[in-house]
Amino acid sequence: MKTEKLLQWSTEYYADSAEFCPLLPFQDVFVIGTYQLEEKGGNDISSNTVHQEKQSVDGNEVTTLAEPENISEVVKEQRSAQEDLVLGTTSLDCSKRRSGEDGGKQKRKGCLYLHKLVHRNKKHDLQEIKMAGILDMKWSCQKVSGLILLGVVTSDGELVILKLREEEENPSLEILCRKFLEGQDVLALSLDWSNRKYATESPKISVSDSGGNVSVYEFSNSNLSRVSFAQCHAYEAWITAFNYWQNDIVYSGGDDSKLRGYDLRIGLESPYFCKSHDGGVTSFHANELREHQVASGSYDEVVRLWDARNWRRPLSETRVDGGVWRLKWRPSAGTHLLAACMYNHFQIIAVADDPLHPEVVVKYEGHNSLAYGGDWCWSENLMGTIVTASFYDKKASLWVADV
Repeated sequence: MKTEKLLQWSTEYYADSAEFCPLLPFQDVFVIGTYQLEEKGGNDISSNTVHQEKQSVDGNEVTTLAEPENISEVVKEQRSAQEDLVLGTTSLDCSKRRSGEDGGKQKRKGCLYLHKLVHRNKKHDLQEIKMAGILDMKWSCQKVSGLILLGVVTSDGELVILKLREEEENPSLEILCRKFLEGQDVLALSLDWSNRKYATESPKISVSDSGGNVSVYEFSNSNLSRVSFAQCHAYEAWITAFNYWQNDIVYSGGDDSKLRGYDLRIGLESPYFCKSHDGGVTSFHANELREHQVASGSYDEVVRLWDARNWRRPLSETRVDGGVWRLKWRPSAGTHLLAACMYNHFQIIAVADDPLHPEVVVKYEGHNSLAYGGDWCWSENLMGTIVTASFYDKKASLWVADV
């Protein structure tokens, strides 16, 4: 199936996260998250200067614009690259950090960009918010207390909740609340909201971090309170996600090559299953339109489909020849899965009524660097539109897939 590139542009720092707003009338609004490691001495590893009028909002600079022994060598290379890029360290540094010998913390900074797609080949740049390095972002798929909310996790080990100011022609983001994770010198690596399918006034947010921990917070009355915490993995907990059909079920994947599931009514300390992969587990997404269907991705370059009622073995395994950093089910149908495959571009996997035989039907090669962030547009008027972000070349793209 064919693809069409609509737009591509550069970001100031390395681009690693991209998310479309799921809620009307702002489904043409999207965010890009970036990350930059600062060298010792205060210089950026790579920097571009942006001259804009800036103001301070809640302490952030805002610009408003008009390892397993059987792992393959390729998997080892991808894991090493991920440690260098996301954690800002060499493999030796990671070993020191894991043994508690790392005495210093390098500064990481980032920028959140808010954009609006005004038609197929034009976007409006709405806002920039400078903050710590951004590792992941997720919109709440339901309004909470009448608000459209965006969650962001950062290299400072912080969960930040922003609200969208709902001005139709010129929306903007404003920090609502924030919370530092427990644990010394951890980076917050991923997050997920529990309310993708069912609305609630007190949704839960799960956050994973570089210490192998998973923290679950409840968001209520514009405040965050922690309701559960445990060290779930020996090394980095790269991903955490909810089962949207059962909001007490949480999953996590780590650099120890384990995928685990938890029932919050029992606690994060007691996983009810643990499945090994052939590399670090880096991505996971539950299908909110097809109950029991979930997908996991790993450095082992395989996308696995699972039935959440039976974890003995996956329903299918699809080789994508690149570490799978993000997975996103298509929101309108749940029949296609977007995969950010690091060294092998962005791919779309078709999952028909029979999940035993998924098939890669699209490969988008519009980026020249590590494929990291990606998301589907929710708008019925922009069907098949996708936003993606790649790391080293500091690029974001909008494109359309004929699926």
